[in-house]
Amino acid sequence: MVRSRQEGIPGQESKGRGCEGNPIRWASAKIDRLSVFLARIVEAALVAMMVLTAADVLLRLIFRRSMVGAVEVQSNYFMAAIVFLPLAFGMVSRQGHIRLDFAVSRFPPR
Repeated sequence: MVRSRQEGIPGQESKGRGCEGNPIRWASAKIDRLSVFLARIVEAALVAMMVLTAADVLLRLIFRRSMVGAVEVQSNYFMAAIVFLPLAFGMVSRQGHIRLDFAVSRFPPR
């Protein structure tokens, strides 16, 4: 039995299904994938920051010397990545927007 292209093969997900011929959906799907990728980078940066901090504390306790440049790397690179990279993920994910409940509760219902 020959399957048509639209029918697909069971168990395999068709890449781009629903995006063919629609550049807006294609771009939206790419932006979603990019934002998830950036969120994964933030997770790795957060773990690296925790490991670097723990290593710096342990070295200070054991050898009475801290790592050179650890504070600068944490404050300049890791903190910037942790703050700004997940903004895209928050904007494209559902319920990711920051809401001000005290202001919204004062508006009249629709």
